[in-house]
Amino acid sequence: MKITYTPNPLATIVELDDHEKEVLRLKLKIEVYEDMIFSAHWNLTRTAEYLAGLPRPSTIEKAREEAIEELDPDYWCSDEGSKLDARVEELLSHYLEELKLEHVGDCTCFPMSCSKCHAESMIGVDTIKGLGKHAGYRIQSVFSRWNQETQKHDRPEVSLAEALKKLEGVESKGAYEYLLAYQQEHFGGAE
Repeated sequence: MKITYTPNPLATIVELDDHEKEVLRLKLKIEVYEDMIFSAHWNLTRTAEYLAGLPRPSTIEKAREEAIEELDPDYWCSDEGSKLDARVEELLSHYLEELKLEHVGDCTCFPMSCSKCHAESMIGVDTIKGLGKHAGYRIQSVFSRWNQETQKHDRPEVSLAEALKKLEGVESKGAYEYLLAYQQEHFGGAE
C-alpha cells in the first residue's frame, strides 16, 4: 500500500497493490452477500409493529418470493460471470478511485456517507484519524477551490502554511491543532 500525503489531509492518496486490490474485491463480495442475506431476512421477518407503517409484503408467500428473488443463484453464481461479480467490480473501481480523492461526507459535516472513509475502513487505514467532523469541515473549507461567485473550482490552491494561517486565531482551534500536528508528522513541521 502506498500512501501519499498532500498538504490537504482530506486529499491523502491511497494506492493498493494487486494483492491488496484482490483482498478488497473479496471483502466487497462478502459485503454484498451480507446485504443480500439481510434483505432476504428482512423480507421474511419484518412485522407491522416494527415497520410503523412502512410497506411490507401482503402475505408470507409474497415475502418468500421477495426473499427468493434476493437470493437468486443466477445473480451470484454463473459460469460466465455473475451479476454479483459485475457489481463487485463496479464497487471495486469506485472505491479505488475514491481512495485517490478527497474525503467528503459525514466526516466533514456533509449529509452523506463518505465512500473514501468506507474504503479506508475496509482496507484497515484511517488517513484522518482523530479529525472531528467540524474540524474536517473547516479544513475542507480552507482548502476548497470552489468559488461561490463563478460557481466553479477556480480559486487558487492553498498551501499548508496558508491554511494554517487562515485557521489560526479563528474559531477553528481543533482544525488548526489537527492541521499543525499533521504538518509536523508528515512534512517535518514545514510544507
